[in-house]
Amino acid sequence: AGLPEDSKGFKFYLRSKGRADKAVLEKGIPRINVYRPGILFGRFSSKGTTSTRSKGNWDTFVAGFECCCCCLVKSAGVHVRHLAEVMVSKAETDDTDCKVIMDNAAIHAHHS
Repeated sequence: AGLPEDSKGFKFYLRSKGRADKAVLEKGIPRINVYRPGILFGRFSSKGTTSTRSKGNWDTFVAGFECCCCCLVKSAGVHVRHLAEVMVSKAETDDTDCKVIMDNAAIHAHHS
């Protein structure tokens, strides 16, 4: 939310996400977990054969990045299975009165 009002493109997206997170956290909801995973690796249909994203260059890039750049994957995003496990774990164990924002590093640390 600290980005300029006239932000365009990806900066506008980041600004919008920041404003949405802030608005949710300011509500009187006692327990909130916000997840900011970056790139989601392993997104497939329920049949496990096709991506849920649009076809093309992005899917090719993500698949290649996940396979060839394992040292960078943790800083760029998380596997959907790991994110799901963390979300379930947090839902089952967190205190009733907490507000948590988890980025890639926090998601990986919780999953390990």
